[in-house]
Amino acid sequence: MEILANELILDIFEYFSSTDLIHSFNSLNNRFDNLIIDYFHIHKCFDFRLGNKADIQLTRRRYLPSFIDQIEHLYLSDADTNPHEIDFFLSRLYPFYRFENLKSISLEHIYSIEKLDRLIDDFQRLSYLTDLRLQRCFIQADQQSILKLMNKIWSLSNLITLHLGISYDGHNHFIPPTMISCSIRHLFVQGTECVVGNLSILYENTPSLETLSLKLWSYHDDDNNLNPMLTLTRFSCQSNNPSISFITLLRHMPNLRDLNIQLNNSESQMDGNYWQSIIRKHLLQLTNFQLKMEINLSNVSDTEREINRIIDTYRTSFWINQHQWFIRCFWNEDADQPLLYLHTLPYGFKHLSLQLADDFRTETTCPNEDLYQHYNCVKNLTFSSCLSESNDLLNISFRHLRHLSLSFPMKDTFRQYVPQLDRLISLEVRILDWNDDDEDLIQLQDILDQAPRLFSIQFHSWPTSSTNVAYQSNKKSQKTITKMAPFSNENPSVRQLDLRGLRSSQLHHFYNEQQCFALTRSPLGSQCEYLQIEVEKRTNIVDLVKKMPKLRTLNVRCQDRKQNDQELIKWLQNHLPSSCSVAKDSLSPNDIRLWIR
Repeated sequence: MEILANELILDIFEYFSSTDLIHSFNSLNNRFDNLIIDYFHIHKCFDFRLGNKADIQLTRRRYLPSFIDQIEHLYLSDADTNPHEIDFFLSRLYPFYRFENLKSISLEHIYSIEKLDRLIDDFQRLSYLTDLRLQRCFIQADQQSILKLMNKIWSLSNLITLHLGISYDGHNHFIPPTMISCSIRHLFVQGTECVVGNLSILYENTPSLETLSLKLWSYHDDDNNLNPMLTLTRFSCQSNNPSISFITLLRHMPNLRDLNIQLNNSESQMDGNYWQSIIRKHLLQLTNFQLKMEINLSNVSDTEREINRIIDTYRTSFWINQHQWFIRCFWNEDADQPLLYLHTLPYGFKHLSLQLADDFRTETTCPNEDLYQHYNCVKNLTFSSCLSESNDLLNISFRHLRHLSLSFPMKDTFRQYVPQLDRLISLEVRILDWNDDDEDLIQLQDILDQAPRLFSIQFHSWPTSSTNVAYQSNKKSQKTITKMAPFSNENPSVRQLDLRGLRSSQLHHFYNEQQCFALTRSPLGSQCEYLQIEVEKRTNIVDLVKKMPKLRTLNVRCQDRKQNDQELIKWLQNHLPSSCSVAKDSLSPNDIRLWIR
């Protein structure tokens, strides 16, 4: 690369993440060190969510002082892959207010309200902060402390976009602020449910709101005191609560242009006529309508007739001619608890669960089924198939998957629906039964071979034993063979393994010394950098740290807890290198997190 022009090298740098860029090119020579600094001056974005200790220390010491005032977008995380990173990265030398030109901040996996309070206090000094993302956070606090936190966030004077992904221990309801923010225009709430009756409080204190996305809950009659939300033009909601009156709710949002609704456990009365009436009477500005419903038909005497009736309500001129809003439905004919899965086309949601069986049925109102066969919005797919033979009942495909959950053994139909896996980064594996010919492992390896960007594998469940039948001298004998998660498979890009699976008895599987040794010698184990596992003995933890040379973080649950977690933590600190950080997991009280290197 020495002979390449600086412009070409900077172009090459764009293919690397922030962490990989510094890890790969630091300290080669002064030219490359200066090019790294130039790159961050140009792109003004710094993502250190997968940074290791050494790279963070190097960055803080050598590079950060040269471009700290140029960074506009910053991403940090305290996830299992890099516990304590936020405090380690910032510290006293680099508090947030030194990033004086920051416009957006993304923080993930924070489990302390005290830390959140402290960080948001720092945000008050960032004059250009307009975008804040708090993702996958979990805190233990009383409602008064949470309200104080909400008010601090709402007092950020220039904030425009807010992603609020905070869950609370002990309750699941969103607590609206009492502080007014006239700057927030786009609000996305995840992790909690907002009581419908609190929407008026939320809107009164966010009067410039244009986009709102959240999960809703309703008590009887708590939606009768809503006030008009006239500035709202985009609304997205999820709900598992069938008592919500969308007629009452949506008539207070007359200027909506985009509406996205996901409902579970909904009633069959919420059919095409129901939504048509709401849109015609109250949503005259609506141009985009995305609907996804799981309709409970358990109280219907004639399921087939009711399904046909529901589908026919979406065949009116309003749906077919005026708006060209078509639907597709899935259902299983012989299900004990009949459910109808209905969604508008094209499919506009990130998640989909598809369980194929011989009684699987589908129907659409679109006159040309080939128009909507590509479900490109789906990033997260849960798939299983127990079809007795291949069929073409459903002509759809998924080409942009990022996360995939699969049940093995699989039928050949999988490739029909998922023709490519080049964007896949995480895979969840459920093995229902071991085949004597190892067909499960062959199928899994085929998936791994098709996923060049795969980063993480989670083995959710698998049978821990199988029985081989042998014949000797005309006598039949059985031999039980203990099975582990199939980490003997190979994929060179995988860096994270989650082996905290369940045995067929639904009990946790704790690895013994022999199984831990097999893991360290396996292809996936030898390249693993981030590991989640449960072990029998505390000495197994020390062995994993010493025998897995690339291991950077370890989240572990140990059966060998003689007194309490603090006793085990102290023991580990005495038997591991001093550079290894050991702490109790804030989210899972029985787990311990180690940041090794």
